[in-house]
Amino acid sequence: MNYAEQNLIRSISQISGKERRLTTTEAAFKKAGEIISEHSIKITDFSDLYRKSGIENDQKVVDNKLSRPKKELHTREAESKNYADTLEAMVFTGIGENKWMGPDASPIKTSDYDDIENKVDMIIEFIMREGAAHLALGIDVTFDSLFGYKYRKIEEEIIRGELGQIKYFKSEKMNLRGELRNIPRVVIGVDINNIQELIKPWVDEKKDILNNHPIQFLILEEIRLQLQFYKQYAEELGKGKIVEIYSRSLAIIEQIISQKETAYGGEIENLLGNLRNDRHYLEIKERMNKKNLNERLALID
Repeated sequence: MNYAEQNLIRSISQISGKERRLTTTEAAFKKAGEIISEHSIKITDFSDLYRKSGIENDQKVVDNKLSRPKKELHTREAESKNYADTLEAMVFTGIGENKWMGPDASPIKTSDYDDIENKVDMIIEFIMREGAAHLALGIDVTFDSLFGYKYRKIEEEIIRGELGQIKYFKSEKMNLRGELRNIPRVVIGVDINNIQELIKPWVDEKKDILNNHPIQFLILEEIRLQLQFYKQYAEELGKGKIVEIYSRSLAIIEQIISQKETAYGGEIENLLGNLRNDRHYLEIKERMNKKNLNERLALID
């Protein structure tokens, strides 16, 4: 091989190397897609429980939703979706690997069908001595706030006396398969700027940073605020069964927060640090108060 040929091969290798190299943010988007794809429940695994025609119809719902050409997505919408998927994957690994919700919590990624139709991105399963408890988690990252709409949907569930559900549920620890009903549902959100700060240690798998990152306190506090609010909402409406469900989930979350506060030596509000200024957290905090509770109840009358 002569000198010119060696130079040509070296140049091609360098170009190829550049093409393969992703930015940290692109690597995060790619990693998130792989995690969601790998861990999502597959509805085809339920052929022994549901009719083939029913599963095929549900798959059509998914295919129709996911087949939307990418060119139809505005740049802003596509970016929001990428960050939403990244936060979802971060929360999934944060709970499963970094114990953001303690050692008794396990994340279960829902099927594409339940994500689309039942608006549940993830189920958090808590294995307790008296059995298992489940919390439906909706993950949202938006440039324009859509939280109000999602909150109203949860309120409508409470008014009807029927909480969230998923059709395709599978728990290996509890040996459960099938439909899961009456799951308390909450919505969490994190500012894109705060997600961006977590991207590099997440991509690089810096466990020390991830294990102790204050985003876990933000998520726990957002969940607690909503569980408290919806418990009171159900109490005012006389929905005893719903009150019991929310009370049980609230007790679990408050116990986890108490353990975190003890371990880190401070109240959760202080542990948040700069995250206490997160836009989504402030919106949840403002909405989940007594004044707004009375306003929401007045609308029913």
